Amino acid sequence: MLEIRNIEKAYSVTPVLRGLSVTVEPGEPLVVWGPSGSGKTTLLRLIAGLEVPTTGEILMDGQVVSRRDWLLPPSARQLGFVFQSSALWPHLTVAANIRFALHSRPRLEMRRRLEELLERTELEELAGRYPHQISGGEARRAALARALASRPRYLLLDEPLTHLNDDLKERMLHLIHEYRQQSQACIVYVTHDREEAQTVSTRSINLPTAAGSR
Repeated sequence: MLEIRNIEKAYSVTPVLRGLSVTVEPGEPLVVWGPSGSGKTTLLRLIAGLEVPTTGEILMDGQVVSRRDWLLPPSARQLGFVFQSSALWPHLTVAANIRFALHSRPRLEMRRRLEELLERTELEELAGRYPHQISGGEARRAALARALASRPRYLLLDEPLTHLNDDLKERMLHLIHEYRQQSQACIVYVTHDREEAQTVSTRSINLPTAAGSR
């Protein structure tokens, strides 16, 4: 379970998020949508442990992982994150980017999981290419495969399907839903597209634009 309790975030004196409280049950997808500049990405970074809240706290499975003066490192949170920029390592191939999330697994398990994800994200023929050699949509799929690789308990998705055509988007949504059902992971899915939000989940929160928010 993911619990966000009265979270606020400000940069200097500029508020980004104000008094946000929400709970995400295991196996539940929560959509966070709203226009650019409404704090969607900031919320994901707070959940991931990449930002410290100004006030409030975040709990995972009943344990506090973030508060104003302390946070549990992202590596200890059992999470996968698709960043808005994809954030693939430029010096690693597509396969190596995905394999990085499996570095602690036995070799045979690593190979099988990598092959499975390359197939499911339709990247088999691009496994040996570097990020600068693939398209934006291909990079998004590689980032999704990397996020799913370790079978995280918390999956954070920041506009994960941008640059994908409708057919590919539908297949990647099916992959995300299938993973949720199998793993019972808590999923927080950020989008600015209301139609996409309604496809992902019937439960959503809308962050209004706030001056200076990110």
